[in-house]
Amino acid sequence: MQYSYKKLKFSSWNVIFIFLLLASVVGMPGKGYAQLNPLGQMYFQNQYLANPAMAGLNSGVQVNFAYRQQWISMPDAPIAQSFTAQYGFASKIGVGLNVFNDKASILRRTNALGSVAYHLPLGANGQSMSFGVSAGVTDEALDPTNAEDLADISVSKFNDRGAYFDGDIGLAYVGNGLTVQASVPNVRSLRNVYQTENLINRPTFFSAISYKTKINISADVNPLGIEPKLVYRGVDGFEDLIDVGANFTLMEEKVQVLAMYHSTQNITLGLGFQYKSLGINAMHTTKSYDLKQMQTSNFEVGLQYSFWNNK
Repeated sequence: MQYSYKKLKFSSWNVIFIFLLLASVVGMPGKGYAQLNPLGQMYFQNQYLANPAMAGLNSGVQVNFAYRQQWISMPDAPIAQSFTAQYGFASKIGVGLNVFNDKASILRRTNALGSVAYHLPLGANGQSMSFGVSAGVTDEALDPTNAEDLADISVSKFNDRGAYFDGDIGLAYVGNGLTVQASVPNVRSLRNVYQTENLINRPTFFSAISYKTKINISADVNPLGIEPKLVYRGVDGFEDLIDVGANFTLMEEKVQVLAMYHSTQNITLGLGFQYKSLGINAMHTTKSYDLKQMQTSNFEVGLQYSFWNNK
C-alpha cells in the first residue's frame, strides 16, 4: 500500500500571518444570532456561511441553497433556509450575498448581508491571506396569529423595533491544503447590544483549522481525499463549543462523505454527489445530549451550482 501526502512549506511571513490569525481567535468576543447546531454546509460545502473572508475565494460564480427541518416530530418546529451567491474576480476580489431565514414557532428572523473579500497572495501553490467584511440588515418579528399566550401590546412592541443594520468580519489563511480561519458575527453588538436581551443562542466567535490531502491507495484506484477539521466557536449563554470531524471525497471528488462530532454530544453525518457543475448533499444531525427528552433529529438538504469557473 502506497501513500502520498502534500508537504507544507511556509515562509517566515506565512508563519507570522498564521500566528496573528490564531491570536485573534482568542480575543474575539461578539454578539449575533444562531443555534447550537448551525447549518452543516458551513463546515465544508459552503464555508462562506461562517466567514465572509471565504467569499469568492475561487474564481467564478457559486450559488448555494440549504433547507433544514429541526425537531421533525414537534409541532411548529424550527425551519431554516439559506441562500448564498459568491463571485471571485481575477483581481483578487470576491463578493457575496448571504440571505438567511429562520422560523421557530411564532418567531421569524430574516438576515440579508452583502460581502466583500480581498485575497492577498502570499506565494506559490495558491497561498493567500483573506480579509472579509459583510454588511446588511436583520429583521425579526412575532406572528401574533399564533401568539395566543402573548398580550397584543407585547407583540406590537417587539414588532415595532423594525430592521436594523449589522455585519460580520473575518480572516482566513489558505495554502498547501491548510485552511486557518476566524470570524466575528454581528459586529454591531461589540459596542451595542441592540435589543438582544430576549434572544438566545447568539454566536460570539467562529474559528477553524483544516488540512486537505489525498491518499493514493493503489495505482488502479482514484486517490481518497481527506480533510480533517477542528472548529472552536462560542455561543452566548453556553460553554464554548468544539466540532471535530472530516470530509472524505471519492471518485475524483464526485462523492463526498462527511462526519462531525459536536461537544453537545451529537453527530452530523452527510452524503453528497457532484455531477459536472451541480452538487447535492443531505445531512442528518442526531439529538443533543441535554435535549434528548424533548428533541428529535435534524435533517438538512442542500444544492450547489457553479459556473464561469476558469479552473
